[in-house]
Amino acid sequence: PADHVVTDQPAFERVISAAYQAAEGGDLIVVGIQPRWADEGYGYIEFPEGVTAGSLEPVKVRSFREKPARDVAARYVAAGNYFWNSGMFFWRASSFLDAVRKHDPQIATIIASLPPITSDAFPSALAETYPLCRDISVDYAIYERATNVSGIPAGNFGWNDVGTWHAVWDLLERDAEDNAARGELLSIASRGNYVDAKGKLVALVGVEDLVIVDTPDALLIADRKSAQRVGEVVKLLEKNGRDDLL
Repeated sequence: PADHVVTDQPAFERVISAAYQAAEGGDLIVVGIQPRWADEGYGYIEFPEGVTAGSLEPVKVRSFREKPARDVAARYVAAGNYFWNSGMFFWRASSFLDAVRKHDPQIATIIASLPPITSDAFPSALAETYPLCRDISVDYAIYERATNVSGIPAGNFGWNDVGTWHAVWDLLERDAEDNAARGELLSIASRGNYVDAKGKLVALVGVEDLVIVDTPDALLIADRKSAQRVGEVVKLLEKNGRDDLL
């Protein structure tokens, strides 16, 4: 994925190298990230109990769990064998095509109809047939159904997908009370907050774990642990016809 932040490149390269080598054996490989908090916005990978975070040895994946409720995510983190699904996948082309034929024959049929990739006709044929494929992620279509899926239970190499305001807060420098701000902040008995309100002083008094984002036409205030639900606000604006705010 192109929207992730990785701060420890040498450690990241070791994980990627291990995943690449594991894929040579024919399994479908995914990189799992040791969770740093209970996040409802991530999918989780279930590894066998006793798995060692930071190991570069591939481990069979028991199951994939989609974005859980907060209490379930907390149980996953406490269990120690549930890792965030990074969305980084590795496979041999032959292994992946075998899996597509088995688990998504409709797409396999479309792929089989294409001319060789070296053919001059390939680009136009792909442009015509690609829209015929159903819109589904590789997780749902293949990985959650295949039996030859293994994962690298990576430790912390500074991974962050920057997909929520909580993730942004995690990336930024914070004060002694864990507040992060883009702009001037005055904090009294407040901790764990993220504030983005450029051009004005924001004063916090007795509040915790808030996300406050001020823009010229809207103000967002959310619980930081539920900040991934901002997408629901967008859907509600669409439903109410507020295209001027989208």
